[in-house]
Amino acid sequence: MSEQSPPGPDSIRTRQDFARELTHLRERAGLSVRDVVAALPRQGRRHGTIGDWFAGRGLPQPSSHTLFEQVLRACGVTDDDVSRWLAALRRVRRTRTSRLGEEPYRGLNRFDTDHAGWFFGRERLTDQLVERVRSLRQAGGGILLVTGASGIGKSSVLRAGLISTIRATIDGEPAPPETVVLTPGTRPLKAWQERATDLDTARAPVIVVDQFEEVFAPGVDATESDAFVAALVTATERRAEPATGRASGTERPGAVVVLGLRADFYADLLRIPALAMVAQEHQLTVGPMTAAELRRAITEPARRAGVDIEDGLVDLLLREIAPRSGDQSAAHDPGALPLLSHALLATWESGGGRLTAERYRATGGIDGAVAATADAVYSRLSPRHQALTRTLFLRLVHLGHGTANTRRRLRRAHLLQGTPSGTTSEDIDEVIDRFVDRRLLTVDDDTVEISHEALLIAWPHLRGWLTTDRAGLLIGQQVTDAAEVWITERRDPALLLRGSRLVAGQQWLAGHPAPPALPARFLRASTRHARRRLRRLYQTVAALTVLTLVSTVAGVIAVRRTSEAVSLQHEVAHQRDEARSRLIAGRAEQLRDKDVSLSRQLALVAHRIAPTTEARSSLISSSATLPAIRMLTGKNQTMYTVALSPDGRLLAAAVDTTIRLWDVVSGPRPVPLGDPLTGPTGPGYSITFSPDGRTLAVGSGDHRVHRWDLSDSANPVQLPPLVDAGNTVYSVAYRPDGRVLAAASADGTARLYDTTDRAHPTLIGAGLASPSGAKSLTFHPGGRILAVGGVDGTIRLWDVARPHLPGRLSQPAGPSKEVGQVAFSPDGRTLAAGSTDFTTHIWDVSHPARPVRLGPALTGPKSFVNAVAFSPDSSLLGVGSSDPAIGVQIYDLASRRITATLPHPAPVTAVHFSPDGRAVVTSSNDGTARLWPLPGPVLATPGVVSATLFSPDGRTLAVGSTSTQLWNVEHSDRPTPVGPALSNPDGFSGALAFTPDNRTLAVSARSGRVQLWDVSEPTRPVRHGPTLQAHDQLVETVAISPDGRILATGSRDHTVRLWNITHRAAPTPLATLRGFGNYVSSVAFNHDASLLAAGSIDRSVRLWDTSRPDAPVPLGEPLTAGHYVYAVAFSPDRRILAIGSADSSISLYDVSRPHRPVPVGAPLTGPTNYVYALAFNPEGTALAAAGTSAGTWLWDLRDRSRPSVFAVLPAPGGGTYAVAFHRNGHTLGAGGTGNTVWLWNTNPDLIPEQLCAAVGDDITPAEWATYVPGPPYEPPCPDQ
Repeated sequence: MSEQSPPGPDSIRTRQDFARELTHLRERAGLSVRDVVAALPRQGRRHGTIGDWFAGRGLPQPSSHTLFEQVLRACGVTDDDVSRWLAALRRVRRTRTSRLGEEPYRGLNRFDTDHAGWFFGRERLTDQLVERVRSLRQAGGGILLVTGASGIGKSSVLRAGLISTIRATIDGEPAPPETVVLTPGTRPLKAWQERATDLDTARAPVIVVDQFEEVFAPGVDATESDAFVAALVTATERRAEPATGRASGTERPGAVVVLGLRADFYADLLRIPALAMVAQEHQLTVGPMTAAELRRAITEPARRAGVDIEDGLVDLLLREIAPRSGDQSAAHDPGALPLLSHALLATWESGGGRLTAERYRATGGIDGAVAATADAVYSRLSPRHQALTRTLFLRLVHLGHGTANTRRRLRRAHLLQGTPSGTTSEDIDEVIDRFVDRRLLTVDDDTVEISHEALLIAWPHLRGWLTTDRAGLLIGQQVTDAAEVWITERRDPALLLRGSRLVAGQQWLAGHPAPPALPARFLRASTRHARRRLRRLYQTVAALTVLTLVSTVAGVIAVRRTSEAVSLQHEVAHQRDEARSRLIAGRAEQLRDKDVSLSRQLALVAHRIAPTTEARSSLISSSATLPAIRMLTGKNQTMYTVALSPDGRLLAAAVDTTIRLWDVVSGPRPVPLGDPLTGPTGPGYSITFSPDGRTLAVGSGDHRVHRWDLSDSANPVQLPPLVDAGNTVYSVAYRPDGRVLAAASADGTARLYDTTDRAHPTLIGAGLASPSGAKSLTFHPGGRILAVGGVDGTIRLWDVARPHLPGRLSQPAGPSKEVGQVAFSPDGRTLAAGSTDFTTHIWDVSHPARPVRLGPALTGPKSFVNAVAFSPDSSLLGVGSSDPAIGVQIYDLASRRITATLPHPAPVTAVHFSPDGRAVVTSSNDGTARLWPLPGPVLATPGVVSATLFSPDGRTLAVGSTSTQLWNVEHSDRPTPVGPALSNPDGFSGALAFTPDNRTLAVSARSGRVQLWDVSEPTRPVRHGPTLQAHDQLVETVAISPDGRILATGSRDHTVRLWNITHRAAPTPLATLRGFGNYVSSVAFNHDASLLAAGSIDRSVRLWDTSRPDAPVPLGEPLTAGHYVYAVAFSPDRRILAIGSADSSISLYDVSRPHRPVPVGAPLTGPTNYVYALAFNPEGTALAAAGTSAGTWLWDLRDRSRPSVFAVLPAPGGGTYAVAFHRNGHTLGAGGTGNTVWLWNTNPDLIPEQLCAAVGDDITPAEWATYVPGPPYEPPCPDQ
């Protein structure tokens, strides 16, 4: 039999193939490795390096190609075959590294489908996933959301667990469903088209979209992301099969799509309606492993590989990876698994065939193994390649804007474009291969990515690169991305940078002596393009100068060049500051609904750097947010709970295992009192003051109740702890008389202690037992009843009038899952409970033995409800949840309306009202306590806001909605409601008008009626006689003349009517103004009532001389607008009429000669939809416009020939329909679809004092480095 020819280099696909074929080549030549080395020139005799090539421990680097060719020739390879071997080497470099063999661990790499045999510890979770997929397939298709923290193992579970299992079998089907795994990348729709469009949907395929968070990355086009999500949803839908013959049509099932999502992008996903429903109904969370599961993940791969593990190493690993939070249900923190896997791999690679504690420690352990490996690779590189490493790794990271950094997948071809001049593809290959070899980078076909996000934190070099000049890195990343698009689109000039983006890019370029070639070329092209017109202007000026001043040209040019140089220097600095200002203002806006205090401080910083329109807008917007006085405790700490002392002076917070105290009333800011209190060895889950404020009790995870004597709050004295609490103490509460302390324990018992003798408390009886853990408890204000909420969702009411003989009263039904907190109202009539079923339940407990549910549960949060609290007057309920988008919601219990929303950047852990009800204190998982003064400059309304109007004396604000509410605005930053709402029979208060004496308010209704109210005493408003039936249809607008004698009404009946209201109780008609072709939407009197303007949906504005209101005279031809006219307003100086229309514009007319109005300049533009209302400030120097989709716009009219945008104030929740200025000229009120009225301070000189009075702790240096590029650290409120 003839010998088969060897496969040769053309068959090589993997590292193993390469090492095997290279070894076969050497053996066929009859050479040992020593023989090969000896055959090489003396300078090439590197035995270790060449030996690694044959053993498969490494690949020839680009710098070693000459040496590799010499090795090939020493083994007898001809010149013709050398090229085939070099091609094989390039092929291997571009193929994902496969290190299956006998390697038991994956390091930072995920487990893929072909690693299922090495994947242990997640069997239970895999079974749950398979069952969920099976259920969805039986239901005809759907989407399953799999979410978890970074590093928790989602990708491995989806690939090596779910996909590998269902490819084998599912439901006992003979043929498993088709499966595909894809990652969105920067082109998610393209990824979908390449991987999923050819699937046979008739077989209900299973499609796994791993790393779904990539669709939210900054460089991903929003339109493509939306199309990608739409394609996912469409793929899951059932499709009707056409009928055939006599058979009726059937439905073909849709696909099952499984989304893998990092938990910190959960809020982004919830903004997509189709996926928000998925999150509610079909979600599975990947949590930490249990100790038993983690032990299997450590030991089983080693057992399969035949590797022995030293006794005690597993226990050492379990101890070192144990969660820092003390959570006994989890064996590790979420991000620890990749670090453990890398440490195990490094220990295994250290040799010896045995995993020992000594070798494990030598690798650096869990915390140091990754850093040690990365540093080892980095230190062996040349200085030039070390610099290239920094460039490459920074390009492989998406820098987060207020979110965590994430890794970024790039094509190899794109890597070269962003590197310093002189870099070759061989340089990039060499650096990448070094890190790929140590599994720190992963290559797949033609892409490269960091193997795991854990490297971003675990490698100090990379962490330092990412934090140094973070702002510059962000700009560089944006410029490089833009440059690549520019190249891809064939250098389209429309894609060149301009304005502030160009200035920022130029500053970034100036700070890089050896910038990457592509961004530098892109910025130079942008600069040339932007300066072209300026250069032409300079040339023209220079030519004129030569013609007119030839004799002095040399001197003039010299002076001019000096002047231009100085001017250009100033202009560059000015543009730099403006670019920074806009950037910081944008970041302030992004944080406004997450971290109010930090957002306010960033707005101050942005305006201080440069008063750009964006900075002014951000500053003014900040003045109409509920202030949050924050108290920081340090980085990476968890605040479990918070409490206020009965007198409201002290705030206590449980932070990890310590207790912090603040004095919150003595100064302009809360003042920390002494060092943190220590003693507990577990987290403090609950904290309470005794009713006399002298004792502080803390329920702890160490199974104890710790106590301190606070008689001298500056010098707390620790009291003996209560050590017989049974298990983790989740809740503690004092009876109102302070003589009994209750503690809820995880062992299911609520224990009662007699604390009459503070120094020697005693346990009372056996406690109140329940079948599951007790999670929360609270005493009734009468002291005779104790409510206990359990982890099983039950709430039990106990009669504890005789604590040693408690009796069960009732068990009100409601929550379906664990009870986060229970609370009685101070009046004792109501009980509230928040649950992990995302709801809050309320009962009437006037008869505690027979509680009555008060309506359906309160809903809204998309996560656990952790805290509930009543206001001192029992009228309000605060609800705190783990949903950061909502944070805390304050409900008016009578109407069940939300009156305030307090946003947080992290889950809320506790809520309390201050004893006087004027503030709310909260704690959250970001380690911060916040004090929220109430009320604030944000007013909640029962419905859409149709009108806002300040009284002429500035003391009252009237807000029209379903009814009309009066507010005392003498302190506009803390308005308070006055008196009862002015009711309206048809539930619509459409338009408002005050008389000049502040005593009468006109309110229009849908039915065509107008009611005049006597509001001379706002606390007791009284109707002025019967309702006036002004029209037969809805009254759109009302106005009262400056002398208070005439009322003008405009209606949908196409008329304006004038009324004599001298006798308020009996208005009499004066005239009816006709001629409109549609609704009359707005009417306005000028300063002396001699002129009336009326705007209509018929696109016209008509003017009348109303000197004789009983015989108005039309003036000239109607003014015409480009679209419906919604608003008209006269300036206070009587010269200007402003007209707002549905074409998004505002026209100004000079009406000094009202029979011939003259346009003043071009129309004002900017809003993107209807301009619904207009208001001048009292000086006539500013104009505010309410827009139905763009919030409120402010224009500076000091120079009416050249109006300029002063600020744009967004309205969360929709557009604004009403706007009004206060008589002080700087307070602006507006409201609209968000059922909210905002009160803005529009004077930038006054706002800093207002903001700084309520921010709490300063922006930290770390926050400054993250959000403020360039300037040195300088907090905006240092003296407060």
